Amino acid sequence: MDTQDEFRRKAFAIDCEMVDVLDLQAAGSRKAKKFPIKVVIVDEDLEVIYDVFIKPNSKVLSDNSFIHGISLDEVIAHGISYDVARRDVHEILQGNFVVGHDLEHDLKALGLHKHVPDMLIRDTACARMFVNAQPPPSTGWQKPSLAQLAKHHLQINIQRGFHEPLEDARTAMRIYIKYRHSKYHQGWLRPSKNR
Repeated sequence: MDTQDEFRRKAFAIDCEMVDVLDLQAAGSRKAKKFPIKVVIVDEDLEVIYDVFIKPNSKVLSDNSFIHGISLDEVIAHGISYDVARRDVHEILQGNFVVGHDLEHDLKALGLHKHVPDMLIRDTACARMFVNAQPPPSTGWQKPSLAQLAKHHLQINIQRGFHEPLEDARTAMRIYIKYRHSKYHQGWLRPSKNR
């Protein structure tokens, strides 16, 4: 993929808010897994393309409302099915750059982690230009928070209360737009675990 591709393909930023639900695939256990109850996608103009609640398809073990402030009653009343949301998100993202912060979790929760090629991922949490090397004797790298990146690269404060998926998606997109130019192109690659 050449640097011109950064401007030919569309880019969409996604953010999800999660609850912990009973993992029905884990036979005989009470193992929890993350489930997306809110999905927001914005385009390069920071306009909302998709904004939905998703009804949990399993017993909610923790609503995590202390993180996102979303009421489960609101999700149940206004949510759509997981399968419909997954299909919609896949259609929007397919063949385009996918921008976000720590995308692995959002894409896995949506069952799309195997459907987005690494070359189309623009993850602000894992981009080589943003991660910090761990001090010796440790090896590898440490992910920055989106709030840290927003403060350092955009001079804005975010997440000053609950995590708001629209704010997070727009922030990730603004960082992507600022650094998508050719001299930073290789910086979107993940750093090696053994630096």
